[in-house]
Amino acid sequence: MAKTIFSSLIMLVVGFCIGLMSNVGCLGPNNTDFPMATMAAAAITVSQPPATLDVEDNTVLLESAANAVAALQKQDYAGLSALAHPEKGVVFAPYSTVDLNTNVALTCNQIAGAPTDTTLYQWGVADGSGDPISLTIKDYFDRYVYNADYANAPVIGIDQVIGQGNALENVKDVFHDARFVEYYFPGLNPEYGGFDWCGLKLVFAPYQEAYRLVAVIHSEWTI
Repeated sequence: MAKTIFSSLIMLVVGFCIGLMSNVGCLGPNNTDFPMATMAAAAITVSQPPATLDVEDNTVLLESAANAVAALQKQDYAGLSALAHPEKGVVFAPYSTVDLNTNVALTCNQIAGAPTDTTLYQWGVADGSGDPISLTIKDYFDRYVYNADYANAPVIGIDQVIGQGNALENVKDVFHDARFVEYYFPGLNPEYGGFDWCGLKLVFAPYQEAYRLVAVIHSEWTI
């Protein structure tokens, strides 16, 4: 009787050990069904191929322009520099006609350092007088970039010139591979009958699956 009980105990222990070894095997690296948490963690670290920039999608373009105009509104030069094209920089034109020979192109670092930069840059010539536009970056921005609250402009155009006077509009001729968003005010003071209209074109070029700012073009009534 005792021998029978002992044999039964031995079989029970052996069966338990076999079961335990089987469970341990389920946790091994060769089993792909059980360790769901491990597989999920591994999936997070897998790098996905970058999404292709759809140059026909206006949503991405408008988001880029909104970020840029918000940075201008807040005078966030560091934020603006982060949106600038790292290789081409940003061309600044005080009037609608872009002239790469006379307009200033700022690098990302120059834009970021604008608040403390006292350098007088030659941005072009003033309409009417023909005098050189000699201003610091910050003073230029106040006069020829964010001279109106473009973040709340009543009219916004995509790849379309809205405000147009007698100055040559050549944005599409100069920046062939770019797209632009124009923020436009038909007038700032009703007493001027629309002669104080102004616009700001933010020009973007594709760069590493995103849009980067390559030009800021100010427009206004000219003689």
